[in-house]
Amino acid sequence: INAHGPVSMLAAMEEADALVETLAEAGTFRVLGDRPVVVLTAIKPISDLMTSRLKLTPAQAKRWQEVRKSLHDEMSAWSTQGEHRLISNSEHYIQLERPKVVIEAVQSVIERVRAKP
Repeated sequence: INAHGPVSMLAAMEEADALVETLAEAGTFRVLGDRPVVVLTAIKPISDLMTSRLKLTPAQAKRWQEVRKSLHDEMSAWSTQGEHRLISNSEHYIQLERPKVVIEAVQSVIERVRAKP
């Protein structure tokens, strides 16, 4: 993460600045037809340190994860080819903690797109 931070910090800040607009636009999409979709959800319990930093009680942290999983279940159902993968050995940044999982998900989408007549 330390090596990644300096390179991506500006982009992360720009993304945060546009979050309200992004969520408003994203909220209009609910039907993806038969487009292949893989949704990844990190389900490793939130660490005590992160729970403390977020000022959450352990119960709130657990509930937050439950809600996020439910929302990701819903999101994967927007496509007839939707798939929801639960990643038990990762916290939020799956792309940093388990890059192979992300690569496999992307490859599976590419393979399904290429297989379409």
